[in-house]
Amino acid sequence: MNYFKSIEELIVENEANKKANALRDNSNTLLTYWNIGKLIVEARREKKEQSMEIT
Repeated sequence: MNYFKSIEELIVENEANKKANALRDNSNTLLTYWNIGKLIVEARREKKEQSMEIT
């Protein structure tokens, strides 16, 4: 058994998992900001519609 090869494979796999987790975290952050932006746009639209009803 080549121990150095096994160690290298474990390290490579660990680094790949770190990158996958970072991408997943970034994806969640992006989705959160997207939803916040969507709510802001909806709130502005409602405010604009309400102001148009008043006038």
